[in-house]
Amino acid sequence: MKNTLLNQVLLLTFLVLSASCETSFLDEKVTTSLSKDQLYKKTADYEMALMGVYDMLGARSLPIMDGGILNYLCNYNGGVPLLGELATDEMCSSAAGASKQLFLEELDKCKSTGQNTIVKSVYAGQYAMINQANALIFNADKLSEPNSAIKQYVAEAKFLRALCYYNLVSLYGGVVCTTLPGSERVGTVLPRSSTEKVYEQIFQDLKDAYAVLPKSFAAEKEFGRATSIAAAALLARASLTAATMGKYAGITAELALEGGINSYEWARNMEKELFTQAKTYADKVIKEGFSSEDALLSMPYEQSFYPYENTVEVIFDVQFQYGFSQSEGGWVGRISGPGSWNWAIPTGNIANTYMPFGGKTIGENFPTPATKANCDMRKYKNITSFKYKGNGTLWPPLATDKTYNIGKYAVERVKDYPNQEHPHNFVVLRLAELYLIWAEADAELNNGPTADAYRMINYVRRRAADANVLPDLNRENLDDPAVVKPVLGITPQTELEKFRLALLQERMLEFVGEGIRKVDMIRSGWSAELLENVNIADYDEVKYLYMRRLFEKYSIFLPIPSREVTISNGIIIQNYGY
Repeated sequence: MKNTLLNQVLLLTFLVLSASCETSFLDEKVTTSLSKDQLYKKTADYEMALMGVYDMLGARSLPIMDGGILNYLCNYNGGVPLLGELATDEMCSSAAGASKQLFLEELDKCKSTGQNTIVKSVYAGQYAMINQANALIFNADKLSEPNSAIKQYVAEAKFLRALCYYNLVSLYGGVVCTTLPGSERVGTVLPRSSTEKVYEQIFQDLKDAYAVLPKSFAAEKEFGRATSIAAAALLARASLTAATMGKYAGITAELALEGGINSYEWARNMEKELFTQAKTYADKVIKEGFSSEDALLSMPYEQSFYPYENTVEVIFDVQFQYGFSQSEGGWVGRISGPGSWNWAIPTGNIANTYMPFGGKTIGENFPTPATKANCDMRKYKNITSFKYKGNGTLWPPLATDKTYNIGKYAVERVKDYPNQEHPHNFVVLRLAELYLIWAEADAELNNGPTADAYRMINYVRRRAADANVLPDLNRENLDDPAVVKPVLGITPQTELEKFRLALLQERMLEFVGEGIRKVDMIRSGWSAELLENVNIADYDEVKYLYMRRLFEKYSIFLPIPSREVTISNGIIIQNYGY
């Protein structure tokens, strides 16, 4: 739930408004009830500016250039998770019949256009945050002797800027990267930067934040603020993404575009350094942020999600609140949980990748409270067989309606929260991911998994299920189809390849619905094989699915919003294939 410090900003929230109908998302003006000269005079002004950036993390709408409202889930209120989950082997669009949404079908079929509503919304949402963060950082740097509080606010703003740039570069490729606020770039149209430049900015921002921020905030009113542990965690994730994109994604000259905007050749040349950085900062998270290396085992998986909040495992999350303002409640569960829209639902593939698997339907393989001890506990938490009607009552149970939803967002929001909002936070970074990042980076550095890499992945597996359900991974059982589910079209040859596939599956089972699967598939180099062989036959109502989806190479990157390309007069180059 949104903490009280973040609540305060709602009275003076920064709004993102346009200067004209020909203004880029990046160039939107930052306006408040205070003038620029009035704003950056006191420490409280910087605090207000910072909380305005935080508040946009959970925004579902933003003012846009023509004076209208961009109201389709701009950020972590649904847009970022949707872009990270649709067109994957674990989630698909469920919109059908009268509720069919063409922008969802486009995403799910890997056929997006630059006019796609979510594609535009997320792009705009990231740049709205970046522009506000840039304004705070730029003005703070002008002070001769900024106090310690302002130094911390700058560090938090750098973390948030890095998070936005990471979302942009991992989804859209090389994007416009600048540290100047729009007020300092009036009349200037900036070209897209290379992926190398964007990642350089991400890495520098996160290293700066890590050096300044505290390890934690003790006061409840400060929950949801970035910490040094959060900066290290995001740095580890970004480093691993860059390294594996360079090594495995297979970005051709066409995809790289003229000038190498989307190229990852630099990452291939820095492969060792990037994997080392990923492992180093994952290690910092585990050792500095938690009591012991096996700390994960003391944190029940299901207690990182509804109805639990701000738990020990959570490294960074987006804060929501119900009742303070109609715009402050969370909608993630509404679009990918048992709420009213259900835009994204789990595939039969994800359900049947949980142990035990093999030949069973999604319903037959669905655990109950009586049997959950004999299965992967993550399945019991992550996939639910119910949904809510508009009046808050349940639809028919599993036996009569096979409409599956993500259970980690299973709040009775329609009944308990009339606006179909809920107060539960959305988790962006949590400890389990850092164990798997450590294991993956270590295996890459050693050209195969070490005993330590096996130990790290096995911590995650041991928390999920007993050894009789999820045995520890080792060299001898990586080929066992009862331990690592085979994937049609993928035939790993080396121990490293087999371990990579096992890790990829473990990440899917652990993080389903958390908005990171699409990037995981792309950076693995196996997107086409994984997507083309999704098991969707377990659904009775196939109308909910867009059946087979063909992953084209150009789908590695989403299109830049068409409007950005048009108003730039050719300075902004569109991604190949769009």
